[in-house]
Amino acid sequence: KAADATTTTTRHQHANGFIPGHTPIPVAHAAAAEAPIVDDGEDQLLPPLMEDAVPPDWTDWMRLRAFLWLSILRLVDSTFSLVINGAVLTVAIWVGFAGYLFIGPLMQLFRPWLSRPIKIKELSENGSTLTQPSRMFYRSAMSAAVPGFHEEYTDVICKPGALQSIGVYLSRRIEDRKRPPFSTDAARFFVHLNALSYENREIVFSFARDWGLGVEAIETDYCAANIFYSIEHSFVVVAVRGVGTLDLSEFIMGAILQKSKPSEDVLPGYIHEPFLNLLSFPTEPDSIVEIAVNENKNTIDVNELLQTLREVVFPRMRSHAPAVWFTGHGAGGSLASLIVSHFIYTNSSLITSSALRGCYTFGAPKCGDTEFATTIAKLCNAAQ
Repeated sequence: KAADATTTTTRHQHANGFIPGHTPIPVAHAAAAEAPIVDDGEDQLLPPLMEDAVPPDWTDWMRLRAFLWLSILRLVDSTFSLVINGAVLTVAIWVGFAGYLFIGPLMQLFRPWLSRPIKIKELSENGSTLTQPSRMFYRSAMSAAVPGFHEEYTDVICKPGALQSIGVYLSRRIEDRKRPPFSTDAARFFVHLNALSYENREIVFSFARDWGLGVEAIETDYCAANIFYSIEHSFVVVAVRGVGTLDLSEFIMGAILQKSKPSEDVLPGYIHEPFLNLLSFPTEPDSIVEIAVNENKNTIDVNELLQTLREVVFPRMRSHAPAVWFTGHGAGGSLASLIVSHFIYTNSSLITSSALRGCYTFGAPKCGDTEFATTIAKLCNAAQ
């Protein structure tokens, strides 16, 4: 009887929509859930929805208000970030513009009192005296910040065997056309050649002579290519110099975003236009023509560079196939990369004869697009 009474009670509770241990269910809802659906043309109760198909409750105004408030905060935060970053960038551009506009001339004005000048006792090249004895020359802004920069390296490079060890690396034969390994000594040597290229022509020739090197210079109004060579160790280093570090045009070249397609198929892809405008490429690869006067004094004539190597530098070398390296700093590094890429892309004689060994650049901006970089990388890997 007790069991029958319990069962009767449980059934009674279920019938009234109450399940022990659960939240009571309204009797009307329970009855509606159990009632059959009859299509008699009158409004009927819909069947209960499944738990996984519960639609969002857009009548939850607290939740909707919090969502809208969060969206407004994100929009305000993004707007403030854009305005602040734009203001900082604008200020940085104007500060950089003013710095290049005023700091450069001020450095040139006060440089005699800010740095110690270089005294050159005697300087001659091919028997002709270039300067008067004991003439004083002021340093460039590159070396004025580090007093004794060239003099200290002179003590290093003039030690017995120092230049010889660098020459062994630079002039070594490349077996199986493998890529030469990186050398910190050679990199340091190239750094000082790049720093020396920013000096006056007389200072360049003076220190090159002290370091046991010969020099041939191709100069323009904005850039230059100094060809350093060692007859004893049979190597050539072409140091390409860009615009001065405190020159306004250096800042403007980096700020221009224009790129253009080189004519005559001298380079692949699109090239940074300011760098491309500083170079003049030959219309035909390795064309042997008479060196003409470069009417555009703002560009480095690659044909003149090749002719100087073939007709002036190479005949002085003891080896018929000296090793040729390129290097550059800043915009000069980008120009050096473009010149080397041109030789690789056109399969110049410097490539076919394995004379061109490599290129070291320092702080050089990117000079080409993805097509340019991919094409040159594939050619380098195919012809190591």
